Amino acid sequence: MKYSIIICPKSDKSIAIRQAYQFIEAILKDSSIEQPHKIDVFFYGLAVKYAFESNDWQQIANQGVKLTVCSTIAETYQSEKMHPCFSMVGIGQWIKGTIDADKSLEFI
Repeated sequence: MKYSIIICPKSDKSIAIRQAYQFIEAILKDSSIEQPHKIDVFFYGLAVKYAFESNDWQQIANQGVKLTVCSTIAETYQSEKMHPCFSMVGIGQWIKGTIDADKSLEFI
């Protein structure tokens, strides 16, 4: 099963990032070697700052989850260094990923 997940919290007080992380952990536990799940995660809006502030997602990335951030929003953080487990992409690439996915989810 291929999942496309966007994380776009509405405020700094949102628990969207934590909920998405827990959801992805559950998917990975459910995944089998014969039929692994493919998971692409797109950080948008306020979630982008976590790519620059946190390395919590490294463990998820090490399990084959693709972590991307919106390149336009990431420009706001040019003076900071993004954690290497993230890559920058345009929103068009995320849209294509949702079209190709079996399930698309949004955490706000």
